Amino acid sequence: MKNKIGIGIVTTGREDFFKQCMLTLPGADYVVVIHNGDAYNWSDMPDNIDLKTYKEVSNVSINKNRALRSMMQNGCDHIFLCEDDITFTDRELCRKYINTAEESGIWHLNHGEDAPSNTLEYDSIDVDFYTDMQSKWTYFHRNIITHIGYLDERFNVNMSGKDHTYRICKAGLHPPFGLFADCSNSGLSISDTDKDKTFSVIDYKSVEGIKAIQDSYYLFLMKNQNTPEEIKLPPQSEIDESLQMIQTNYSRKVL
Repeated sequence: MKNKIGIGIVTTGREDFFKQCMLTLPGADYVVVIHNGDAYNWSDMPDNIDLKTYKEVSNVSINKNRALRSMMQNGCDHIFLCEDDITFTDRELCRKYINTAEESGIWHLNHGEDAPSNTLEYDSIDVDFYTDMQSKWTYFHRNIITHIGYLDERFNVNMSGKDHTYRICKAGLHPPFGLFADCSNSGLSISDTDKDKTFSVIDYKSVEGIKAIQDSYYLFLMKNQNTPEEIKLPPQSEIDESLQMIQTNYSRKVL
């Protein structure tokens, strides 16, 4: 199937969040669920889901890579990663993301929270840009994964998303790091039901949680010579040149 859309969901011990996510999920050709821990007691789970359960609890990078590999192996061209505390109101949301990538040439998009730092107008779509990056709903064309590879599984918390996007930026396939692209007004269609991480599997206020964050920052620093906050945007002229280059080289109609 040409232009096959895949969604990969990662979930661990949060059945209520997972159900809300699944019941509102946008339309896709293939959905894979990577589940850690004890089986969920959901008798009417949709039967067209590729459910992969792992008894041991792995870090989010490992689970997202499991989802990415499943979508790549099943021939998905348009790949979406989703965490289990996201809900949706738009069945056509995946196609809106693909349309954004078609016109802008930016084939890797991250849903941003709150208000964007700025918005760029293209011919028929807008692209929102954020200075901070979230990784709860992320889009890739499969060529991005083929060229860049998978997430670094050494990250215990989700710094792996920023590290992966930084690799994509350095390859010239995304605007400079610190200017994170998203489908315009995605916040009208996407909600984070655990925005403050109250029900996270990782207790970020515990000694173990703080250490996991510190270890991930240290790994990012060792790999990239800076923490994410220390990576500065280039002058506006270089940003404009990057956006123009990406659109000229990579924008194309696929749907």
